[in-house]
Amino acid sequence: MDKILVIGACGQLGSELTMALGQLFGNEQIVASDITYLNESISEFVFEKLDIMDAARLAEVIDTHTALPKFITWPLFFQPKEKKTQKKPGRST
Repeated sequence: MDKILVIGACGQLGSELTMALGQLFGNEQIVASDITYLNESISEFVFEKLDIMDAARLAEVIDTHTALPKFITWPLFFQPKEKKTQKKPGRST
């Protein structure tokens, strides 16, 4: 069975997902990774410091653990674009 690579495992959602997957498949089947360092809540899992944008490092982690990236979590921040108010001709502010 391929191991499960969780990318973004140190965040709130990622750490909960990592622990839940560990309960389902066994901790030895989970490889936790994040761009930050290992946090205490997932210390019982194999951990790799990994920047998902570094393709060579990602390939190295996958090869090392024969893991396939099945779960990727990361925070999504959506900031609404500022509305630009147009000045109407002939009016001053």
